[in-house]
Amino acid sequence: MTASLGTSFAAHAQTPTDSLPRRFNILGEPHLVPRVGVALQKQMAVEVGLIRHRVRYQTLGNSSRGLYAAADIVPGRRLVVGPKVGGSFGANAASADISLVYYTDFKRRQLMLTPAVGVGLIGFANLLYGYNIPLTGRQLTEVGGHRVSLVGNLNFRAPKEYDQLVESRRR
Repeated sequence: MTASLGTSFAAHAQTPTDSLPRRFNILGEPHLVPRVGVALQKQMAVEVGLIRHRVRYQTLGNSSRGLYAAADIVPGRRLVVGPKVGGSFGANAASADISLVYYTDFKRRQLMLTPAVGVGLIGFANLLYGYNIPLTGRQLTEVGGHRVSLVGNLNFRAPKEYDQLVESRRR
């Protein structure tokens, strides 16, 4: 569903009847929206949280960015939970993410920095490769070093916001 939103939004943002000037750069309002995802590392993880997502509407393509708070949940023999804070950026088909994660199984703890890069749809849906860099102690075996994730920033207000910007330019 997120992929279809990004695709329809990208296509919708290119309609020839728009009354935006030939060159434009408009920063939309920030919206607090859900952030959800799945990640493959040594064990699969689920990510849930909130992101303060903001879209920039531009002549050469749209971009988005936001700061987020979320948690990784790694089910398995031992449940591992990883509250995290981070930032996300997406422009056209490129995306990047960086997060600080505190993984724990309530006996062992691990603080990690995870930079990630990949492809996406203007930051609405991102396929990322990241590497968990341990900052403290020994790495939890359930987490691992390499991470491939699919994350969606569910900003359903952005297409409506774009329509409102176009409409305000017509007046």
